[in-house]
Amino acid sequence: QLNIQGELVGKTFTVNGKTIEAKVPPTNTAKLKEEFNKLTQQLPIGANAPFTITIGGRTFDVSKRIGRGEASSVYEAVEQGATAKIALSIPRVETDTMTDESLQERFVFQERSQLFAALMASTDQTYPYRETLRYGESGIPVTISAIGTLIDQNAYIGNAKGVKGVVVDLLSDITRMESVGIYGHFDIKPTNALIVGSRLRIIDFELSRATSALETELDGLGLYFNELGCGSPAFGSPRQLVDINDANVQDDLFSIMEFAHRLYFGSGKYHISIPNTDTYIDEVQNSPQEIALHKN
Repeated sequence: QLNIQGELVGKTFTVNGKTIEAKVPPTNTAKLKEEFNKLTQQLPIGANAPFTITIGGRTFDVSKRIGRGEASSVYEAVEQGATAKIALSIPRVETDTMTDESLQERFVFQERSQLFAALMASTDQTYPYRETLRYGESGIPVTISAIGTLIDQNAYIGNAKGVKGVVVDLLSDITRMESVGIYGHFDIKPTNALIVGSRLRIIDFELSRATSALETELDGLGLYFNELGCGSPAFGSPRQLVDINDANVQDDLFSIMEFAHRLYFGSGKYHISIPNTDTYIDEVQNSPQEIALHKN
């Protein structure tokens, strides 16, 4: 089912009776840059500076920033007329230093991430994602999620039972990902895991890849899988960091085990001695036996 709205051409996916919409990157990159600028200018410099923002005709009173990633910031907010606190994930860009191509890539990252989060929520009402709002004519995605907390890594040092619970929760979400068409997350780490209620949930699907059928649909919309990403060097497998196209769910399992090792021992099993990304990738590329070791 095609949904045409101005210059935006999107496609809706129906999963378990729930409609999920994906939009293509706008071709009017000048407009996209202008609207990214307008959106970014509404965000305060201070992490705890309160502000009000209107997105998609809905207004939110924001109290503080509760998270900040490479591509977006997350704020605690209450929609005007409501009482429940929610988390707003708002894209953050430095348009002065970005090309038209990189601006569209940022749109694609955010669009794929919201789509995969919606897929996760389509079969699980306890998943933190709630809905996606659209900012401006370009339809920049801003997501609403349940409030959660990041994991306190110090609380798990030497706590075997607690670490086992973390692994069980992460494995549960990996299984759910596969069931809704997500082939791999490829960036599992503490800052991409959120405690909501009594469970730890995997979030932030910007580097994720869909199964072949869904990926073909997304490619047709221009929402292509970014082959340049590699995940976080501290948690990604050697194979994944060398070529993410070769990665699969086994590499997510590697990241979960690295996650668990860091929680229990306070340091990583494989990457703690690697000083930086470039050095690590150089060492892996020059060490086929290390790649072979971790492939299995």
